Formats: sequence, structure tokens, C-alpha cells
Amino acid sequence: MKNLYVTFITFSLLASVGCNQKERSNSIEIKESKEAIKQVNVNSTTISKPIDSTENKPVIRYATAQSGLNYREKPYGKVLGKFFLNEAIEVVEYTNKYYEIADDDQIYEGTWLGIKKQKDTVYVVDAFVSDSPVYSDRKVYYVTSIDPYGKDENYKDNVNISEAPNYNSNFYSALDEEKTYSKKYFEWDKAYRDNFLKAGGITKYDQLHVTKITTGQVASYPIKDLKLIANVNVYASGSGEYNVYDFETCLELPENTNTDFDFATLAIDNPFETATDFKYLKWYPYEETESLRHLYTKRFPYLKSEFSNEPKTKLFYTSYNNYTIYSLDHVNKYNLLTRYVIVVKENGEITNSFIEQEGESTGLIPLNTDYLESSSQFAMKLFKNEPPLIYGLSSESFGCPKLYYLESNYPNIILSCDNRH
Repeated sequence: MKNLYVTFITFSLLASVGCNQKERSNSIEIKESKEAIKQVNVNSTTISKPIDSTENKPVIRYATAQSGLNYREKPYGKVLGKFFLNEAIEVVEYTNKYYEIADDDQIYEGTWLGIKKQKDTVYVVDAFVSDSPVYSDRKVYYVTSIDPYGKDENYKDNVNISEAPNYNSNFYSALDEEKTYSKKYFEWDKAYRDNFLKAGGITKYDQLHVTKITTGQVASYPIKDLKLIANVNVYASGSGEYNVYDFETCLELPENTNTDFDFATLAIDNPFETATDFKYLKWYPYEETESLRHLYTKRFPYLKSEFSNEPKTKLFYTSYNNYTIYSLDHVNKYNLLTRYVIVVKENGEITNSFIEQEGESTGLIPLNTDYLESSSQFAMKLFKNEPPLIYGLSSESFGCPKLYYLESNYPNIILSCDNRH
């Protein structure tokens, strides 16, 4: 099913790092601070500024506590419930009340935030609130076919693992930038291979696991048995002289590979599910109901009157096993589409929600309402002992597509696609 990667590239032409922090009620002690204190947990887990009351648009942030973010009736008060991991929340108050959290050997300091919850305001600690959702640090790659010699023959199956090392690692700064190469496809030498694998945290015990998601077929190959290949990127100069930055670094699958695999990952043991329960998704128009309006305003209280703002708003649903997935597609005054997705189980429980917004580098893929065979959207169980995922809601011209879990207890995944330009 290599059309996955082709579909992604097509939509891209047309059109962040996981932070697994959690609030552990059995180990966290919240203390009131008597004076203003400096925030210590900066990066992606603090909000960018105090709330400006003159702003007309809602201030939307995201809960980043892995096990759920406790909200309280008042600062230091009684816990009323939890916001899901990556749940979009509306900040309505930036208090001057400070806290100190002792979480094992780490100290978090900051202020309490007031969050809109239906008609009420509840309070959370800002150490677990971010400007953007957090994503898994798990790396999932595409399996692609490469025609190394441009002759439309002898295609080779490869997994581009260029993003395995951290780009801030010493490996990249130590590369011989002056060295040039004339070939477009070749095997890296031992020195490069050893340095690359070390920088990527890939050991001699790791294997490359590849899966065909429509059937659940999985194959595993020891890293030591695979060639580490240099393949010139399509955006590289055509002069015939290339440097190390012009190449993708790929693992070449054995010649006898005869199955169109889709996704790959690096690990000692195979994490992929073999009973994938793969399903293409077809979406159906859905009439607004009071119960669905309640679900949406419960999860996205700032939506207000978007439901009845036709023709700017369209509501769709699809199903996967015991999940119903709703999508509220809304076009704002700037003619940009925002997609609000809610996942609901048969018992009415909301198990996840997320937002996709059209922008300079993000395009929302139209929901498939026709034939299943033409659908670019599907759901499946990709990993063992984990909830199902949905794929194909958006495309990225400067980034990589996302896999969304249908349950909120796992951070969503940004595919490692090496989408360089």
C-alpha cells in the first residue's frame, strides 16, 4: 500500500517532540508560594503570555499531563476532574497566585490559570499547559520504493531513517562538508554507518520492523544485516556533485521483499499489531442534535454558535468498531478551514478530541463521502496493546502527517517523513 506515501506527497504539493509529563496524584505535593517565583519548566509546557482581556478571540491552549490534567474549583482547592492529554482548553484568567509542585526529584513553579469549563471557571497549574499539543517521541517511518538508476526497473524497497538522529547531535556538525559525491545511490561506508546509527540511538540489537497495515503482515530484519544507503533527495541540485546534506539515509530491504509494506519502526522487539482490523473510512453528513451540540460545547466550549453557521459549517460522522468519530468542519472569516474532531464510544463517553487547522503549511484533506476504494482516510490497530489510530485527515507541505489515537491516554504521532525542501 505504498500509495500512502504517494498520497502524502501529492497532498503536500497541493496544499514536535513528545513531552511525556504527567501529574501523579500520589507523588505531587502542591505548596502555596508567598511571593512571585520564576517558572522553571519553560520549553513547550508554559503559556506564551498573560491573557489580554482586550482580545476578541478565545485563548486556546492544550493540557499536556500524560495521565490527565487535574482541574480544581479554585487555586489549591478541591479536584473536580481532569482534562485529557492534549485537550484544547480556553484560558480566561491569568491569576497572580503562585504554586510549587514537587514531583519526585523535579520542581515545577508558576501560576494558576483560570480555564473555561461550560459556564464555570476552573483552575489548573500552568506547568502542564502548552501553546500546542504534544506528540509522541516514537518514530514511525514510511516504506517506499526507489528507482535508484532512473530506468523504471529494479525498484528497491527502502525506509528513509534520516530523521533518526537528533539534528542537534554532534554527528551532523562533525560531517565532512567539503566531501562531494557523484553517485545518486550508494552504500554509506562503515565510518558513516557507525556514526549515524550511534547518533540515532540505534544499537546492534535493534531490528527494522515493517508492516502491511491492510493485512497485518509484519517482517523484521536485524539492522546488522541491512545496507545503509545514500539516496539523493529530489530537491538536491542536479549538478552531479553532491554533499552529505543532499542525501537521504535509508535502510534497504532485502531483494526478495515481495510485499508492499507501509510503515516501519526501529526496536528490538516487534511492536506492530498483526490483527490490525484495518478499515477505510467513509464519512456521512450528520444533522445537528442537542446531544451532539452538548458534546461539542463540552469539549470545545469556545465554539459558541458555529453549529448553525451554515454554509460555513458542516458536520460529518464515521464509525470504527465501537467508536463513532464526528468531524465539525468550520470555515472562518479568513476562509481557513478548522476541523474539530470528537471520538465517542458506544456508552457516550468522549475518548479523545483534537483540532486540525488549515494554514500556510497544513492542508485539510476533504473527508471521503464517496467510494471506500478512493478513501485516503482509514483507521487501524497499529501497535500491540494500544488503542486504534486514524490517518489521513491532513497533509503537510513543510512537515509530516499525523496519526491520531482514538483514546486520549497516548500522545499522537507525527510520522518521520524527511519532508525537506
